[in-house]
Amino acid sequence: MLEEAKNYINQTIFICRIGIIKKFEYESQEGNVLSPEFAGLEIKTFSISNIRLDLREGRGVILLQSNYNIFNEYDDNNFDKG
Repeated sequence: MLEEAKNYINQTIFICRIGIIKKFEYESQEGNVLSPEFAGLEIKTFSISNIRLDLREGRGVILLQSNYNIFNEYDDNNFDKG
């Protein structure tokens, strides 16, 4: 049962990707991240942390994705957990 739950979470709720900052706006905490995994894929994302991040171009980041948006039910951008 525990293994089934882990697989379910891994497949549908929590997906993690590594990305490289292309641009990042400090004031809005929004930016664009390039995925080295998928050539040409650029992901618009933002930080939901209460810590104000000052990310620079070329820095690596971890993108968290959920098929269920647990932070804002009216937001359909699922790659916003970064």
